[in-house]
Amino acid sequence: MKSLDLDEFAATRYEEKNGTQIVSVTGEVDLSSAPRLAEVIGRAKEQAGGDPSHVVVDLSEVEFMDTAGLEVLSAARREDVPRGTRGTTHAVA
Repeated sequence: MKSLDLDEFAATRYEEKNGTQIVSVTGEVDLSSAPRLAEVIGRAKEQAGGDPSHVVVDLSEVEFMDTAGLEVLSAARREDVPRGTRGTTHAVA
């Protein structure tokens, strides 16, 4: 399990039995923490492998997210399209 902690932010990545990568996010996602979130999501996509790979971003413990965080999620989703995957990065709250 990998974790990145900042003042009010943490993102932990782990793998389900079926190979799905889960990125669990807590705290605040803003301009200062969004690059870290993008890094963890990117690593999760690499680790998921598979065809298509599956990544779930759990936002249930996020207290605040600004447009920088939304852009990270949007970019992760857009990256799926050119690779031919059918939108396999999902954010859940």
